[in-house]
Amino acid sequence: MPKVKTQRAMGRTRRQRKGDFKVGHLYHRQHRATKTVTQPVQYCPRLSQDLYDDIVRCDRNGILYTENVEGESTNLRLLRPGKPDEQTIDTLIQAPSEEMNTYRLFQPSKVESMFNQCFKKHSAVNNFRCTGDLTFDSKSEQQWGLCWREKLKCDTCGYLSKSFNLYSEEVRQGPGRRAAGPNRGIQVGLLQSSIGNTAMRHILNTANIPAPSFNAMQKSTNQVSAKLTDLNKTDLREQRARLRAIKKMATVPGDAITIRAEGDGRFNNPLWSGAGRTPFQPATQITYTICENETKSKRVIGVYTGNKLCRKAMKLRSKGQTVRCPDHEGYCSANLSEDATIGDERLAAREACRDMSQDTKIKYFTSDGDSQAFAGVLSQVGTETTENLRDPRHLAGCQRRLIERTTFSRNMFPGKTALHREKFKKRFARDVVTRCTTEIRLAHAKFNGDITKIKRQMTYATDAIIACYGGHCGLMCQLHSMACGGVDGKKWRKDYLPEKSNALKMSESDEKKLRDCIAYQLGAENLMKTRFATSTQKTEAINRSYVKVNPKSVTCARNFPGRIHGAIHSLNRGLANSDVLKCAAIGCPIFKGSRVARSLKREQDRKKYDRVRQRTLKFKRVRKAHRKRRYALYDQKKEDEDLSYEKGLADKKCQKKVANLPVNKRKHNEHAYSKNSGRKIFLVRWK
Repeated sequence: MPKVKTQRAMGRTRRQRKGDFKVGHLYHRQHRATKTVTQPVQYCPRLSQDLYDDIVRCDRNGILYTENVEGESTNLRLLRPGKPDEQTIDTLIQAPSEEMNTYRLFQPSKVESMFNQCFKKHSAVNNFRCTGDLTFDSKSEQQWGLCWREKLKCDTCGYLSKSFNLYSEEVRQGPGRRAAGPNRGIQVGLLQSSIGNTAMRHILNTANIPAPSFNAMQKSTNQVSAKLTDLNKTDLREQRARLRAIKKMATVPGDAITIRAEGDGRFNNPLWSGAGRTPFQPATQITYTICENETKSKRVIGVYTGNKLCRKAMKLRSKGQTVRCPDHEGYCSANLSEDATIGDERLAAREACRDMSQDTKIKYFTSDGDSQAFAGVLSQVGTETTENLRDPRHLAGCQRRLIERTTFSRNMFPGKTALHREKFKKRFARDVVTRCTTEIRLAHAKFNGDITKIKRQMTYATDAIIACYGGHCGLMCQLHSMACGGVDGKKWRKDYLPEKSNALKMSESDEKKLRDCIAYQLGAENLMKTRFATSTQKTEAINRSYVKVNPKSVTCARNFPGRIHGAIHSLNRGLANSDVLKCAAIGCPIFKGSRVARSLKREQDRKKYDRVRQRTLKFKRVRKAHRKRRYALYDQKKEDEDLSYEKGLADKKCQKKVANLPVNKRKHNEHAYSKNSGRKIFLVRWK
């Protein structure tokens, strides 16, 4: 029988158990191979909570560690974090209150009335015995947006007045508390700017003015936006009635009153910017604008706002519900479904003309070359003779791209390398386009728009242009060119080409190709499509003005229509006139004879002066001189430097080679949203 070991404890002996510690026993993990620590152990003082969150990382196993510059974990021993760092703003909050030193928005006449009433009542209560001063009671004041309800108190006798509204209320009918005038008026300005309620609250706070709550401002924005939309729709009907009255004076009695118009669309973000984010077109909002082409002002007569955004639907989808806009319950700000084709300008133009279908008919409609908007216009306000005209600016852009992609002979353009010759070719394309545009413009001015004489003149002008660039500028230009006189001092300046460039060495094949490119704008067919010299430049300018109210970096889901309609109202009526009508519509009119009225008048006059100044010949010459100087500076820099700048990107990109493709196989797209690139579109007139 084996001998059993015993232990003596507390004066008695017991048997040794299996789990008791034995002398010389090794811990079970010491039998395994241990990882040697190459880095010395470092001890870190206790960090604040903010600094601890910045430098400490956590792996997938929940182990905390820190990294060095190589991305390797260190042996830094961390203690539990301490308290967070004291913020700068906390020192102001914990300090004694200086509320009475901040600024308030008061109406002077209301303040005068309040003090006069309180002076009399305070004196009557104390029988003129109290000599204390009346001050604002900061504990009893009530903020109503930007405005305030105040009480006056006397620290000596304890007098406390009733509350006074130090603002004018909106003028409206119906129950409920009236909104303060400034709370409504400031929303008119915000809807016509690129900032929103968040930015406005920040501006007020930095000016030491207590800002209203965000929810109160957003509620006011929604109400004002709806009123501005209704106001502009009424104004558009008045604009069309005014236009019909003007056309009626120049129309033979009994004939139908028709007009010329132009249209173009604008998206809230580029349609090519959604790669990897959505299989649909990434734009979520579209604005299609139609302007009349009968008067010099070219006012807006129709607009359509398409919107895919709906905050209510986003919340419902996040809860697992299946929602389809705009058919779900509750308020929906979207009028397009999520899978709708937002780049369909045919639908947008049809909706923009829907309100005009009862009172306006369009005979000539100018649009982009790759747009199907004409089909939408034709279905609503078209006639049997409605015709689609081309925009000269887009036509010139297509001509420039056609010249750039045409394969000329190797010796036609000067340059030591193919890169230099390609750059010269692009500048040559711009110069040819400018020359053709100038020829047409001067021909319209000389022949007073007679298209028969213009077409005959452009036939000879094509030969003069080819001879001028071939170095034979002389008698041909004197006889047949409208832009080049053929003699020194009257020759075409060729601002886009280098000053010391020689004549082009064109072969017969090059001359034929160049003639075909020139015919793209000076040909008889396109001259007929541009015979009225109408363009879409007005709608393009309006689209640029939309950037202020609907910037591509800020998304306004609910108040997008109000912003667009407010901008159109300002463009049609003028800044000051529009603001007066808007403020009157929302119940907070601009006061007569005030500094506000005079300031709005000065701002409107300034904008009108700048608009007229930019159309003067002097302004255009200065702008042309600046452009010529920049091109000359570029040429001089290339001559002085041995090596020109090249894009040295780290990642190589695959470049598409389109130079070797036939001209008829290349795509001439005017916009990125064109779905009909490379295919022909046939529009059938009504019969």
